[in-house]
Amino acid sequence: MPLHDRYLRKGRWCRPQQDRESFFLPPEPVYGKTVLIIGYGAVGQYIAKLLTGFSVELQAVDAKEHAIPPEPLSKIVQSLHMLDIAAEADFLFVAVPLTNKTRGMINRSLFDIMKPTSYFINTSRGEVVEEEDLYNALKNKEIAGAAIDTWYNYPKPGEPDVLPSQRFPFHKLDNLVLSPHRAGFARAMFPHLDDAIENLNRLAMGKELINVVDLEEGY
Repeated sequence: MPLHDRYLRKGRWCRPQQDRESFFLPPEPVYGKTVLIIGYGAVGQYIAKLLTGFSVELQAVDAKEHAIPPEPLSKIVQSLHMLDIAAEADFLFVAVPLTNKTRGMINRSLFDIMKPTSYFINTSRGEVVEEEDLYNALKNKEIAGAAIDTWYNYPKPGEPDVLPSQRFPFHKLDNLVLSPHRAGFARAMFPHLDDAIENLNRLAMGKELINVVDLEEGY
């Protein structure tokens, strides 16, 4: 949508037979496709819940072992077997925390086995994905496209306007939707703070806290 919105503002309709100079990116149906969620914690589970209405096959990768796939998943494997399942995905979401174990876990080896028609969505942290490998996969059309909310270069005091990468021109790619780390915000809402508020109330009442961080694991 951002690509064709940009073209149409210039009067270009991107008809594949009529406008060969434009990059034509057709809509991709979601119905009947396979969605893989890497990281099946609270965020990953909520992504799965939102997608259940689209008649997709839901699969996941989790650090923990599961004897039986929890609803609504058809399949779930441990992180060690991520590459064994990634080749099936039409849409691949990343929702893992950034730890020493997950830093750089998404790299060339994953993009090499993804379908050329598949899409990659990252809402975790930029450093989970190897920057150069992601850029090359998109630039060389090894995957169909991506939507990225978390990046490698952020604004600093006195320097409010910066590109999302100092190394690669992601902003020039047509098969990429760029979002400025806004997935946790909504109009008049701060849903990412709901659990923190809940914990403050629990602490005041002497109740057990939720989402307690394992300091060794980092999440």
